[in-house]
Amino acid sequence: MSSPSKSSHLPEYGAEFLGTACLVFFGLSAVVFNFGTDLPMAQWLPDPGLRLLLTGLCFAGAGSLVALSPLGRLSGGHINPLVSLA
Repeated sequence: MSSPSKSSHLPEYGAEFLGTACLVFFGLSAVVFNFGTDLPMAQWLPDPGLRLLLTGLCFAGAGSLVALSPLGRLSGGHINPLVSLA
């Protein structure tokens, strides 16, 4: 008979899931806000290159904040559930 694991990793898996969900939510919100049709961002920044740069900075900022947050510290800050499961 095998002995059960000493500790459950469910809190780490949950933190990884929530961190990934936050990154996807904020990153995709930045994409929609910067490139969505009928939104004022195209009028404020008419250059698509600048809007793409702003979107990349939002993704990088969201990823950094999630990795440095308590969720990221608990899960290891991978922000990739497959890396955490491996």
